[in-house]
Amino acid sequence: MYKTADEIIAGYSLTSSKVHRKVYLVGRPLKTGNVSLVRYHSSGSGKFRVRERETTGVIL
Repeated sequence: MYKTADEIIAGYSLTSSKVHRKVYLVGRPLKTGNVSLVRYHSSGSGKFRVRERETTGVIL
C-alpha cells in the first residue's frame, strides 16, 4: 500500500516519458494526499497537432 501521492504516482508508473504515445495517463497529486488520473491524447498532425487533456474522474 502506498502512503503518499508521490509513491502512488511512482508505484503505478503514472509519469509521462519522452516516448511518443497516442494516449497516456498522468497522475496528479491533490492537496488531500490522493492522486487524480488525467488522460492526455494528441489529435492532428504536424503544425496542427493539438494536445488535449481529459479528467477521468478516478481518484486513487
